[in-house]
Amino acid sequence: MNQPVYSMDQTQVQVRVSSFVRSVYNWMAAGLALTGLVAYVVASDPTLFNIAQKGFFLFAIAELVLVFTLSARISRLK
Repeated sequence: MNQPVYSMDQTQVQVRVSSFVRSVYNWMAAGLALTGLVAYVVASDPTLFNIAQKGFFLFAIAELVLVFTLSARISRLK
């Protein structure tokens, strides 16, 4: 079988890799900012703080279930 040949010079490769890494860091920064905002809101409201404090183990178990479920079904995701 003939496979297509992709040719890029070193500068084009560096530009694409740099763009990809920048987008990854931008998503990570946005996620960190959202996490900080949620933490601030929860810590500021006594009702939300009490709910988060009482449901800590429930939230931790739910997160683990989500991770294991997604890991088991990763091959089916598109």
